[in-house]
Amino acid sequence: AQTPGGTVVSDYSDSENPGDGDGVPSNGPGEGRDDKTTIYVGSGPDRGDAPVTYGDPQHADTSRYWIGSSNGDGDASAQYSVDASGDDLDGTDDESDEQFPQLYGDLTRPVTVTVNEPVPGTGYLQAFVDFGGDGTFLSLGDQVATDVRDGGPQDLDGTVNGSITFPIAVPVTAVLTPTFARLRWSSVSGINALSTAIDGEVEDYSVTIKTPPDADRGDAPASYGDPQHIVEGPGVPEIYLGSTPPDVDLLSQSNATASGDDISGTDDEDGVILPTLYRGGFADITVAVNDLGNLPQMSSYLQAFIDFDGDGTFSQPGEQVALNLQDGGVSDKDASTNGSITFEVSVPSGATTSQTFARFRWSTDNSGLAVTFDGEVEDYAIVFSSDPPPFICDASLYRYDSGSRVF
Repeated sequence: AQTPGGTVVSDYSDSENPGDGDGVPSNGPGEGRDDKTTIYVGSGPDRGDAPVTYGDPQHADTSRYWIGSSNGDGDASAQYSVDASGDDLDGTDDESDEQFPQLYGDLTRPVTVTVNEPVPGTGYLQAFVDFGGDGTFLSLGDQVATDVRDGGPQDLDGTVNGSITFPIAVPVTAVLTPTFARLRWSSVSGINALSTAIDGEVEDYSVTIKTPPDADRGDAPASYGDPQHIVEGPGVPEIYLGSTPPDVDLLSQSNATASGDDISGTDDEDGVILPTLYRGGFADITVAVNDLGNLPQMSSYLQAFIDFDGDGTFSQPGEQVALNLQDGGVSDKDASTNGSITFEVSVPSGATTSQTFARFRWSTDNSGLAVTFDGEVEDYAIVFSSDPPPFICDASLYRYDSGSRVF
């Protein structure tokens, strides 16, 4: 059986000092000797393995709270290493490399961390990145997550599901040379980058921050924001709208007619053919989508927005007209995985009569952040028709003849 981890006061004697059993820490000549002793589960605490300047954080009991798929192993001594691989090579490789994605200067990226805890909502995640490359996690802004709980208010997925997603906003001044990141998970809140914790796990990572990558961008007027979809990296070019992969837009493509991306580089805006949209009417919109790297079951999500009131934003209630739609998913009206998604839009009777805009975004990321790391965005200028909406006869209508009346 394992001995519970933690710190206790132990009573023992040596050749000069008898034990007195009073439970008071003391270690002076001729005194009874009672010392604080930390008891570890296994062969020792789990420890960090970044270079020595980052300190030697320790987690005692690794059996109840851990990061990734395996709990922290026992490290009998400090695991300092130049590339944060010391704990990988000592005992069990308990460092979950998939936890830390590529980071880019001046961009915000969501990071997902798999966590384990005996009772949901009792663990706290701390995260640190040495953005300045000064060999510590103590500079202002280096702590990028504080006391984040699974399903808590800072967890972007909002559910208790064994994973925590939080955003890392990389400053434009971040070093572009190798630096380090640290994750700490414990039942104790508020632990810093260096202190000892009674339970949990610490994982260190070597990371290299890159310059902002190539991206596809929206081209509606500037008031609608500057959404970006990164178009570099493994599998990324296989996730796009329409038949043409997205091109690279080095600068914002905003203009008055949402045609900036059409006339810059390749005209890749071909994912949506908008029907006539009538004020007070309904219409089906079909969007062509590609997710070739994840067939037969696509894992990307469609978001769609229409500025019904013409206020220059997509932020009013009801203006997101598609939320996390998947090809062949329950909200896809054609109900098959066939490279297109069809959904119904209801246009308010009071919708603007002036030119306004629609936006469609396709990505594996459904966090709602302005920058996503695959996929494509397409913007369109639209004008709602003030004509009476056409009468649509579909399979739900039928004829009933009662003799004198026909319904």
